[in-house]
Amino acid sequence: MKRSILLTAVIVISILASGVHAQNQEPMALGVVGINEVLKEYPIFNRYKTAYKPNQAAIDYLKAYKKNVTVKVFLGTWCIDSIRNVPAYLKTKEMLGDTNFKTSFIGVNRERSDGAGMTRAYNVTQSPTFIFEIDGKEVGRITQKPKKTIEEDMVEILRN
Repeated sequence: MKRSILLTAVIVISILASGVHAQNQEPMALGVVGINEVLKEYPIFNRYKTAYKPNQAAIDYLKAYKKNVTVKVFLGTWCIDSIRNVPAYLKTKEMLGDTNFKTSFIGVNRERSDGAGMTRAYNVTQSPTFIFEIDGKEVGRITQKPKKTIEEDMVEILRN
């Protein structure tokens, strides 16, 4: 009798705990996402973007940069490094205006998967990962955190 009560209690607690866990998981952006959608659904990104003050010398260099650059940004809406660094990139891009930096955003889950195989194809193992390409060839990346700032690291990547 005691065993059946104990077993029933364990089962009930397990079911309730799994339900609570599922409810506490916040939704994640996954796959190719529009950045406006991310800013709307995850307002913390907008707060960090508003607060970020890019280095003006780096902005001036990037504004003068003539080659077309494709940037792929793999981000986790759950990831503190993404929450800090993707808004810094967004503010930098905003200050550059409509330039030759074309960006796509790809949401990843906690296992660093986007659900479509892009993370495997680009060997993405950390969030965020910024991949910079010129003429279809990768010229550099920033993974997790910049060495200096996003915009200063961009300048270093594009100078080489």
